[in-house]
Amino acid sequence: GRSILGHMRVPQYLEQDAPGPLSVLHRGADGLPEPVGEVDVPFLVRVPCTLLVDPRPGLPLAFGHGLFGQYEHVANGPVDSLAAENGWISFGISWKGMAEEDVMAVSLVMAQDQSDFAMLADRLQQGQVEWVLMSQLMLGGLADDDALMVDGISLVDRSEVLFYGVSQGSVLGGAQIAMNPYIHRAAFSVPGTPAS
Repeated sequence: GRSILGHMRVPQYLEQDAPGPLSVLHRGADGLPEPVGEVDVPFLVRVPCTLLVDPRPGLPLAFGHGLFGQYEHVANGPVDSLAAENGWISFGISWKGMAEEDVMAVSLVMAQDQSDFAMLADRLQQGQVEWVLMSQLMLGGLADDDALMVDGISLVDRSEVLFYGVSQGSVLGGAQIAMNPYIHRAAFSVPGTPAS
């Protein structure tokens, strides 16, 4: 029905946003992570035709992509079908640390210098923060955006966010639902047993 491509600005806790050895948490004098600025995070929201034909609020469905995927992977047949059948609005962001942009940096860490492994763990933490903030955005200001309205009716049910993760999205999704106050129900598909 509708695809909404956007960007959100979130606190950046990494010394450098781009993947690489300098993409580690910035720590304050107390040793705890602290933001060093902001970073743009692209997202994609998909509204099924079923909500446009019969306007009503639908629950937002966060889609956690697989290994080295990206936010655009929310636009696929199975997720679209799931959203259409249930009247949900699917959305996705790239999972920092295990996204397409991380392939080269992670490969170099594994093949050449494992002492830079902190980059992977710290980028994953930044990614977890970004997912919480994207969930908050879906239930907050984005729900009132004209792109998510029909005849004055918001298409977003603000009661909760659902989560559906596949492969790496299932592995990382377990940690996400443990910390995300907006997600109360989740489904995991083909998680990597050793990684879990």
